[in-house]
Amino acid sequence: MPLVKPRHSILALALLWAPQAAYASDFGNEGSVQLGVDRVMGVFLERQSTKTSSMGVESELTTKSTTAGVLALDGETVAGLPRLTLDYFLAPQISVGGAFIYTTSSASAVFSSENNPSDTESELGSRSIFALHPRAGYNVPFNDTWGVWPRAGLLFANQSATQTVSVDANGDEVQTTRSAATLALTLDGMFYATPVEHLIIMAGPFLDLGFWGSGSVETDGSPNQDFDAGLTAFGLSFALGAYF
Repeated sequence: MPLVKPRHSILALALLWAPQAAYASDFGNEGSVQLGVDRVMGVFLERQSTKTSSMGVESELTTKSTTAGVLALDGETVAGLPRLTLDYFLAPQISVGGAFIYTTSSASAVFSSENNPSDTESELGSRSIFALHPRAGYNVPFNDTWGVWPRAGLLFANQSATQTVSVDANGDEVQTTRSAATLALTLDGMFYATPVEHLIIMAGPFLDLGFWGSGSVETDGSPNQDFDAGLTAFGLSFALGAYF
């Protein structure tokens, strides 16, 4: 009896070994939303200048810092802090959105000894940062999975730090509170990849160009000292996100 081969065997083998078609990323389409975290890691170079005036004498203090790390960054200023982001594409390739930062921390120390029946607790200080970062962007796709997404915006940040600096003649703690508000123009050019559907990985240079800032230093028992503060930062940052 002759052997009967399945009629669709060749077609079945062709379908089995055919390469899967790559999906077409819908990132940047009108109505799509991107939710993520910016500046999760990278290299941040920061420069902050503080100008003060006392008894008719003006002085300026400039501090520079470099921060580099992978996740859990804690920069000297708001520029090196991770932030939650939300961007919406109003039209194909055109996005509006922003970022949000809020962090607060405090520390204290408790001293105890055998000769002292009660513990002594001292507040070491506290720190809080609040920032809003509205922005707009333009997506330029190279193909279905690669592209560049330049963005521009304004970063408003308010920072406050309280620290115990010394003990006065009566044995009381003396605290210094430093607060500052800054405004900066922000630019970044994020190159991105969408290796799987709904996931976006970004990396690129950024610039935070500070053009306004003011603050004050208050110490117990001393008059307030006002100052002008400017913050400029640039570097390379990485971000992660999901788009829908």
